[in-house]
Amino acid sequence: MDSSMALMRSAPLSRSHYWRGLCMLILLAFLSACSRTPPPITPLGQPTFARYQQEATRWVEEHRRFQTLDKALELTWNTPSEARPTGTARKGILLVHGLGDSPGSFTDIIPALTQRGFLVRTVLLPGYGTQPADLMPVSVEDWRRVVAEQAALLHKEVGEVYLGGFSTGGNLVLEYALQHPEIQGLVLFSPAIRSD
Repeated sequence: MDSSMALMRSAPLSRSHYWRGLCMLILLAFLSACSRTPPPITPLGQPTFARYQQEATRWVEEHRRFQTLDKALELTWNTPSEARPTGTARKGILLVHGLGDSPGSFTDIIPALTQRGFLVRTVLLPGYGTQPADLMPVSVEDWRRVVAEQAALLHKEVGEVYLGGFSTGGNLVLEYALQHPEIQGLVLFSPAIRSD
């Protein structure tokens, strides 16, 4: 046995030193936990869609685990978008993606909607567009909030507001429309609604 081990065995900690050290460890652990900021989620609460789009894109760019070398394409697919019709838009539609999806899932229908005179906007549900761990701090209330905020912003720009959603996005917009009679109509893709 070396001399350091012999010294440790010959000088046991007193009970007061033991409890003092244990309390200090617990206090340090508590203070460390309190000083951590909560995990970030996609920014919400912007006064305009352009600002929401800009902040959400920046957030995704900073947090995303990119899967390809084409970062610009991945950002386009995973961030909010807007497409305007030719001329002045009098009606608009807000499209909300589903679980495991992104705003880019509406790419195919956006041109058809703009040709029919719609101002088309897509949103990014908080927790999406980056990495799976970013879903952990998110609640359904965060998803409801982005739908409510962006529907209200769209209504400030156009007289007629429609909502569309895929799967869970369909459920979110249906729930919102049931509470807001000013919504002119819904476009639902595979909503998770009980059929009987």
